[in-house]
Amino acid sequence: MNKSLLIYDGNCNICNRLVNWVSNKIPNSFEPTKSQSLKPEDYGLQQKDFDNYVWIVMPDHKKVKGSVAAAKVLREMGSGWGVLGALISIPPFSFVAVAFYWLFSKNRKRLGSVCTIK
Repeated sequence: MNKSLLIYDGNCNICNRLVNWVSNKIPNSFEPTKSQSLKPEDYGLQQKDFDNYVWIVMPDHKKVKGSVAAAKVLREMGSGWGVLGALISIPPFSFVAVAFYWLFSKNRKRLGSVCTIK
């Protein structure tokens, strides 16, 4: 594996849109992969891990999830996005990012067509 895998919920419209947007901005940084096409146990994870978080699995097999993964993607984008990614990586902003990600993840089914879960 040469690129980091960006594992996301392929049944979530907002996840698909965000991953497509990121892929257009930084096409050579990550290998976007729908979680439905993978076995979580191949990555030392469980299905609930795939259901609740976006993951980055790096070539050295190190894993980051949720808001930490989002911050890593933003930093990779550079410019203003990179600043935002750096900012949400440090306390107290990181605490807010973790809480926001958790709230979104737990409530995304309530967003209807914005984030349809098929």
